[in-house]
Amino acid sequence: MLPVITLITASGSYSSAVGCKYIKVFLQAGGGGGGGGSATLVYGGGGGAGMAALKYYPPGTYGVTIGTGGAGGAVDVGGTDGTDTIFDTLNVVDISTVKYGVGGDITVPQTGRGPASTTTDGIRLSVIQSQAGADDTVDFSGSGGFTYLSSDGPGSYTTGASATGGPSRFGGGGGGGCGATGVGSAGTNGFVRVIEYF
Repeated sequence: MLPVITLITASGSYSSAVGCKYIKVFLQAGGGGGGGGSATLVYGGGGGAGMAALKYYPPGTYGVTIGTGGAGGAVDVGGTDGTDTIFDTLNVVDISTVKYGVGGDITVPQTGRGPASTTTDGIRLSVIQSQAGADDTVDFSGSGGFTYLSSDGPGSYTTGASATGGPSRFGGGGGGGCGATGVGSAGTNGFVRVIEYF
């Protein structure tokens, strides 16, 4: 029998099917929102992606908490952090937690953002840090971070115009806002993907 794939996007519980031998669990935490644009400061940096990880479990019933994406920043305001995704909240024996993405930066000088922590008890999957924004001859805001499981929110590249940061997907960080009225894009919610093997 072929493996069965289940995508979990809402907090609650998961139970494996009868006859399942083991499960492979992919976890993605919520991404951080992009930083807002500015008339006077450097433009918004992208929000960090939430952490991504892989872990194996025996069949059973497990509690799941899905991490949410952080809000994008208003003008001159940094992006909001996402929240953690957690698997096995019912049994509290072998909990897997992947950490949230950090909200986009608006400070001078700026730094890129990533997950709040890269420590996980599962197999850590790749994470690319978000870009910092800039205010130079050509203006640009930072793209959000992304992981093996998610995609980033693109930043903006303009010559004096304002632009909203681009949207991310599947736990990626939101793009930063550009210009005097551009706002950051929100990070997106995480998820859990379970593959059942028979």
